[in-house]
Amino acid sequence: MLVKHFVKADRLQQKQKSNTDLVQDLLGVVLQVGTFLLDPTFKSSVANVSTEKNFVKNLFFYKKQKMTLKEMWKASAIATVIQEAMVSSSVFDDVGFGKKQQFSLAYSENFDYVQIPEVRVKYHWNNNRFDPSSKVMLLPSSNQLKILNGHNKYLAEFSQAIKKVGKFTLFDAVLDNNGWLEYPLSDLAYNSRLDYSDVDKITVTLSNGHEWHGELKKNPFAIPITSDLVLKKPEHMLITAKTGMGKTELAFALAAETSWLGNTILYFLDPKHSDLSFFGQFLGEGRYADTTEDINQAIDDLNKLMDKRYQVMKEMASKNPERYVGKTAIGYGFKQITIYFDEVSAHLANSKKCLAGLKRLLMLGRQAGITVVLILQDPRATNNLPATLKDNSGIKITLGQLSGTLASLVFGAGVELPDVERHVAQGFIQIDGGEPIPFDAPLMPNDSGELYKLMKNCLIPQKMLDPYDHY
Repeated sequence: MLVKHFVKADRLQQKQKSNTDLVQDLLGVVLQVGTFLLDPTFKSSVANVSTEKNFVKNLFFYKKQKMTLKEMWKASAIATVIQEAMVSSSVFDDVGFGKKQQFSLAYSENFDYVQIPEVRVKYHWNNNRFDPSSKVMLLPSSNQLKILNGHNKYLAEFSQAIKKVGKFTLFDAVLDNNGWLEYPLSDLAYNSRLDYSDVDKITVTLSNGHEWHGELKKNPFAIPITSDLVLKKPEHMLITAKTGMGKTELAFALAAETSWLGNTILYFLDPKHSDLSFFGQFLGEGRYADTTEDINQAIDDLNKLMDKRYQVMKEMASKNPERYVGKTAIGYGFKQITIYFDEVSAHLANSKKCLAGLKRLLMLGRQAGITVVLILQDPRATNNLPATLKDNSGIKITLGQLSGTLASLVFGAGVELPDVERHVAQGFIQIDGGEPIPFDAPLMPNDSGELYKLMKNCLIPQKMLDPYDHY
């Protein structure tokens, strides 16, 4: 792509005195004015793409991506500021088109001819939600690619440049088989975080299942975690974060959701005698424990309950096999059971008695409608968990900033996290061994009184649920 770069006089090492042919100069102006009428992104202050402006050149690409006119305009604006950033950062090849620096009579400015990578932008909003498949694509020459690799593919410069267009950021680029550098694009102006800061908000949000494309209506055991992300089936879960990063609040949010929806029986195990133990009073007798002996007894009781479910399911299936083939306990009419186990590593360090029972629940529990949420104080504590517990956790979540070593402990060796800052209540989630993606945990009340009110209202219905129903 040929770029005419207008250089201010005070930036030139040597001001050019030569004049170009006026007719040729004016012809160039006519072509550029024609482009200006077609493309509002002509306002670029650094790089002018002349007759090869982004909107015109990429129109076929935009149509192929089925982008709306509004999306095309935004994509063209992003492409323009990326081009500006490349010219400002000298990510280009000089080309010998006449004199490299010439003086324009029409513009009364000196300019260079340079060649920069072709830029394409895929930008989508689907159903009023930002599409995370959006990306910026560059096609550099071998020399330009060498320059880009020399400075981490200029991620910081490009992310800074697109802030002129909106609240965007870019993640690390990947080089595809056709030579394109693809930078995942994130729209920071779009906040997918759920707001559960009071009871009204959580009840209204969960009442509007259509916000998740009907997922809650199709599957009553789906759990919304952001306005875009729904956990579509009950899974064992691992939540870990350093102190103060919001892991307990995330556990509260998930427990409040499932309890309010009325389809899950909760158990709280809390060896710290802390918040989960405090709210356990709303669950009903035998459904929370905070001493070593009581926690071990609860794990034992849950294993017996699981075995009883399997016995009942076997009897029902033998009488009517065609009805129950392939069904889990939910299909047999049992309620889902979810166990929130806080500081599990601390408990196992003090008592190994429940380890075998905990392993059984994670290995056999899902089919029986029983899932476990393991909560750890520190990502490093996952190193002390038996592999069985980690490997059977289909959903892994960490909050706060995470280094490469800690990421490997939580998500597995060789996993690379997206290059994006994470703070309190922000983190990464990995589902069924896929790539971890950024997410923001639901917003919970800051005031302890309001938090108490919300949890009480959501958990009170638990006392009406009996884990031994249906036997």
